[in-house]
Amino acid sequence: MGRSRRNARRQVLGFVETFIEDNGYSPTYEEIREAVGLSSRSHAAYHLGALEREGLIRRMPRVPRSVRLVS
Repeated sequence: MGRSRRNARRQVLGFVETFIEDNGYSPTYEEIREAVGLSSRSHAAYHLGALEREGLIRRMPRVPRSVRLVS
């Protein structure tokens, strides 16, 4: 995995953690895209999928704002 992808993934995770802490619910893919500076929502979904495979988050398919942090 390239350094920029790893960095983007860390930024996505950091944003999700902060957003949930501040708001009590998870951000949308669009909010993640804007905050991290990704070019599309599919890039946000890609990074969330990688974080899920790494066991750092959980998502429910087809449920909005369903990103949950794994302690």
